[in-house]
Amino acid sequence: MRRLWSRLADERDDRLTPQAASFGSRIVAAALTVTLVYLILTVTLPFALSQSSPGVAVSLNDRNPAALIALADTHRARLIASLTGDGRLPNAETKATPLSTEEIERLRADIQALARRALVSEPLNASAYRLLAETSADAETIRRHMATAARLSRHEAIAHLWLTNDALVRGDIAVVFALGETLLRTKPEVTDLVVGFLAAVAETPEGQRRLIERLAAAPPWRKAFLASWAGHIRNTGEPLSVFSALRQTSRPASPTEVAPYLMHLVRLGNVEQAYAAWLKLVPREMHAKVGLLTNGGFDDEISILPFDWQIGQGRNATVEIARSGQPGNQRWLRISFGHGRVRAPEISQVLFIGPGRYRLSGRFRPSVVAKRGLRWEITCLSGKQVQLGRTDLLNGNSRSWRPFDMRFEVPDVPDCKGQRIRAFHDARSASEEFIEGEVSFDDLTIERTEP
Repeated sequence: MRRLWSRLADERDDRLTPQAASFGSRIVAAALTVTLVYLILTVTLPFALSQSSPGVAVSLNDRNPAALIALADTHRARLIASLTGDGRLPNAETKATPLSTEEIERLRADIQALARRALVSEPLNASAYRLLAETSADAETIRRHMATAARLSRHEAIAHLWLTNDALVRGDIAVVFALGETLLRTKPEVTDLVVGFLAAVAETPEGQRRLIERLAAAPPWRKAFLASWAGHIRNTGEPLSVFSALRQTSRPASPTEVAPYLMHLVRLGNVEQAYAAWLKLVPREMHAKVGLLTNGGFDDEISILPFDWQIGQGRNATVEIARSGQPGNQRWLRISFGHGRVRAPEISQVLFIGPGRYRLSGRFRPSVVAKRGLRWEITCLSGKQVQLGRTDLLNGNSRSWRPFDMRFEVPDVPDCKGQRIRAFHDARSASEEFIEGEVSFDDLTIERTEP
């Protein structure tokens, strides 16, 4: 076949004079150039300019759907600013100019016209249907266009959010969950909004049952949901019911998943409720070890829950649970410091102890060089964080364990229903942040003393 085409081309060239062949080649090259320029101006360039200069893109090709939608979105931004703000946008002289009712209606009409033109070129354009819905006044028309946009694209977050809210208003729990799960899988940036919808339906018995079923199936959005859920609850006891139900499944909530809820209660000042929920959710074998201070010997794994040890972020320092390796496998807390300026990580725990007098005791083994050592401190959890007691500076150099203690009193006032114990490096200035070596702590206890 290739030889045949070659022969035909040779015969054609033999019949053409050199001048005619050259002229024909120039005609073909010119036609190809014109076609290429046309395609660039009407297809490639409009797509390239659709986001930065949609007006120019539409002037080059008034049928390009990407350019039409981009121009409609610029009108939409002006419309949203006029409806949600004070109706003012800067003009060329950077002065605020109010948008009149006529201008608002003209923007609506322009958006609809651009969306419809886009649908002529691309009938399955989800964004066009969403724009038609946003600029419509009839509820059924809005619902129909939003449903079409959501059906055509899972990435039309606005359509899915609108339909989710609509289902919530209508009490259609199944639709709320279906749409909410789609958004949680495809649009993590709207997780907080979706969690608000799911939290609202979970306030009903049917919604809570469905939520427990979905969480027990360990969907990929479970972690993100539980991290945000606490900020949306109106009934603070609702998550406890869900977490308790999950304990009866093969996928109980982990400490990481429970912690945001308990910390939310603590921040609200509901320390007693948080403590009761914590007792209900920790393993039953822990109940025999619960005292005024949890895991004071660091013998159990740290759960990161508020009524257990929490370790903050530091700089040039590390915290670890050291093990003896000997029979009994004794464990203790060890803080190691690097060379230079250090910001020691705080080790803290939320306490729930009643009014009265107490004694904190423990032992430490220091091997540090520093101007200032570490302290243990107990404060009220109220906004003022009133200090109840503070140990002496714990520093020096010793191969053996040394005891330390302090006495403190919890007042019978509403602002001290909960307390906090923490260990910290008591550096008062930048020059005192220099510390080297390590220090270990073990056998911390809090005991009530005689009045």
